[in-house]
Amino acid sequence: MNLRQLGEQGLLALIRRRFGSLAPPSPGGIGDDAALVPRPGRDLLVATDCLIEGRHFRREEPPYFLGRKALAVNISDIAAMGGRPTAFLLTLGLPVDLPVSFLDLLLEGMASGALEHEVPLIGGDTSVSGGGVVIAITILGRPGGPRRPALTRSGARPGDLVMVSGALGGSAAGRALLEAGWRAGLEKGGRRLAGARPPARRRARLPEGTAPLTARSLAGEALRR
Repeated sequence: MNLRQLGEQGLLALIRRRFGSLAPPSPGGIGDDAALVPRPGRDLLVATDCLIEGRHFRREEPPYFLGRKALAVNISDIAAMGGRPTAFLLTLGLPVDLPVSFLDLLLEGMASGALEHEVPLIGGDTSVSGGGVVIAITILGRPGGPRRPALTRSGARPGDLVMVSGALGGSAAGRALLEAGWRAGLEKGGRRLAGARPPARRRARLPEGTAPLTARSLAGEALRR
């Protein structure tokens, strides 16, 4: 059996089996958007997420927005638990041929998100990557308050409201456009989106005497059938 056959749930089961009581279930361990660590006075929320080039993003994507996204996906885990982020740690795996301009814009985008949500960077690690770019963030947070405990998945009850923010499917749609050859239109040195550019069309060479297909000719053919 390989990892593809094992699957994500099988991998989690393997981790739980090997760690036993050292890998408790949610809310204090595996199984929720963030782990809830009991502390005197006020509990602590801890979450981690990583983005890997080739799996979660492509080098052609705007690095400024990639930096914002890397932090946002972690902040959303704290928000899903009804908490507020308080600090984060950043680990970067970087190939030696990565342009410094790409890295600078990525960090600038991440810093803009940190400033917007008032989340300080308190540490991390860096390493040379033998493959693509790896961005890993561990984020800390606190529940809403003494009268607003953390929201866990196991706490959901029939009749509860399910609420989301933003446009559903936007990330998947953007990835599909990129894979189809579309590119983001950018302004202000790559710091603002300005629509999207479709891929360049390639004109096919038709055999001599063949009439080109048009919307009108296709419609006429469909009507004749």
